[in-house]
Amino acid sequence: MARRMISPQMIIKSQIVDDKYIVDLNEILEKYGTLLDDDTKTITLQIYNKEIWEDEANSISTDDGIIGYIVVNGSITISKYDGDVYIKGMLLSYSDMDFIPYLEIPSGSYENIGIELADVYKFDVHVIRV
Repeated sequence: MARRMISPQMIIKSQIVDDKYIVDLNEILEKYGTLLDDDTKTITLQIYNKEIWEDEANSISTDDGIIGYIVVNGSITISKYDGDVYIKGMLLSYSDMDFIPYLEIPSGSYENIGIELADVYKFDVHVIRV
């Protein structure tokens, strides 16, 4: 019997959130993330919005309030090292909705509510593995 080989370029997506308005990104990172050699935990996520509206984006909040946005139907990579969390991807700033390279969330600033991803419409979240 011949084995079927999977191309290295094939993307495997696993749906982990279905029809939610709000999720905790830190909880997702801890549950589904990959631990690297340097004790960094990392995960890449794709957000699929069920509906969109003009100027809409998925908000990212911590104990300090909204700190940024993810572009609708966007993808992000989250990494955690020594309690500090870094988010990189299709991000917009909270103040002027301009693209930003990353968000840095210091340890201790997400103790109460976590790192919330929220939207007024339902969304799904998939883990992306290459």
